[in-house]
Amino acid sequence: MSDGNATDLFWDIFFHCTMEMDYKSRRIVIFFLYLLAFLAGLVANCTVVWVNWQRRHSHRPATFCTLNICVSHLMVMTVMPVFLLEVMLDYVWVWGQFLCRFTNFLYEFNYYSTSFFIAYLTVERYVAVTRGPLPRPWGPAEKRRRTLICAGCWIFALVLTPLMVTNVQLVEYHAPGCYLMPEKDYVTWVVVITMTSMIFQFLIPGAIIITCNWLIVKALKESPELQRSIGVSPMMFHIYSAAFVVCWLPYHLVSLLIMVDDLDPLILSCNSTNMLYFSFNVLFSLTHLHYIVNPILYNFLNPGFRRSLFRAVAHYLRKEATAPAEDGVEVERKDKPQNANPRKTSNASTSHSDVDS
Repeated sequence: MSDGNATDLFWDIFFHCTMEMDYKSRRIVIFFLYLLAFLAGLVANCTVVWVNWQRRHSHRPATFCTLNICVSHLMVMTVMPVFLLEVMLDYVWVWGQFLCRFTNFLYEFNYYSTSFFIAYLTVERYVAVTRGPLPRPWGPAEKRRRTLICAGCWIFALVLTPLMVTNVQLVEYHAPGCYLMPEKDYVTWVVVITMTSMIFQFLIPGAIIITCNWLIVKALKESPELQRSIGVSPMMFHIYSAAFVVCWLPYHLVSLLIMVDDLDPLILSCNSTNMLYFSFNVLFSLTHLHYIVNPILYNFLNPGFRRSLFRAVAHYLRKEATAPAEDGVEVERKDKPQNANPRKTSNASTSHSDVDS
């Protein structure tokens, strides 16, 4: 082969794209994924926060963790309409530099914090299972420990967030767009941001989640009595791990390949690079489905949460039903014996209740 033909072949492979992408269909798919994540996520997470806020003084760590997770989700819901409009406008950004960085700040902050809280929740469930039937100690020291861990999760997420946000810029190209665009050492910053994101948002929390869930399943299989008392199938703990991996692994793999292409543009062909960038936005929008998956897996599928939800709804309906009659007279007292003592309900936390939240 002559040098001229070799040069032409090299150019065709690495710098000439022959594959055409359907960007219009992609935009429609992404829009509906965002819309689904926003509407269903808003309803699911508001419900969880409403129910768990009424149980916020519970000794169960699972209640406290899921409350933090859903609060984190709802913070992203506040800027989700902006993402929807951005997709409708074909990624033209019309809200200025401040909102460009602020929306990315909220997303990045909760991008990390959600993974941290899920990992912490999994550790607490593992501790609850390994404790067995023994009651979990509760007091000021335990309450302070739980508060410090949750505060640490929020603070660490806040520390990691500026890495991305400070490098997001409003870029004027054919039209204004909000992009990751470091002013200096573009490739270096892309590598640092990509690896930091992969390590702290996916690898470390994922390793904790998978390991603890595997140990929980192992403990349950070794103790059928414990499994019956908890009332949760061991398969559910594998589903928790699988949901985290399926949601985030494709996104991080594509991010890693894009980073490799930035380091050496000659490794991947033009068509491969084009496919990576085309699929990146789709996979990014798919990750937003965890705003729906997490409330379902960690709350609605738990019998304990469903019982609390039914009680909260019943209490609300009773309150609404008796509201018109409340004119200074207690309508329900007439049928109650005067010497009846109210029954005290126990608020003690056991290892079983920590798992079945």
